[in-house]
Amino acid sequence: MITDDALPGFGVRVGTRSKSYFAESRVKGRTRCVTIGQADTLTLNDARKLAEKALVEMADGKDRNVQLWQDRAKLMTLCQAVNGWLSERAHSIRAGLATSGIKAGVPTHKVRAQTGHASDLMLSRYFRDAGLFDVNAAGALL
Repeated sequence: MITDDALPGFGVRVGTRSKSYFAESRVKGRTRCVTIGQADTLTLNDARKLAEKALVEMADGKDRNVQLWQDRAKLMTLCQAVNGWLSERAHSIRAGLATSGIKAGVPTHKVRAQTGHASDLMLSRYFRDAGLFDVNAAGALL
């Protein structure tokens, strides 16, 4: 981090891949740092002007980070995040359930009722080789 002597609270953060301008000040007793922009897209003078504006807002008690957090929260709810995660992994979860059920001797119509498969043919696509770890060093761990 390199700070500007001419404008206290303004500086440039130097990373391994990029450089970004920032403004840092206290808002309601807490230190806050906001990114102004990338150094390769903003001139030093433009970044200074934007930082001055940000520092004035911060002095007036406005925390730009709160607005960012609220905007991000509006993008996706927890339920949406969980559903997205599950849909990406649904095949593996269904395959594990189908394999465990069949290996345990559960009739295929009952396994299909749980996994939602319409036919034994479709269920067979989700069934993994249940004997995969039976004669395997890792099988002793399972």
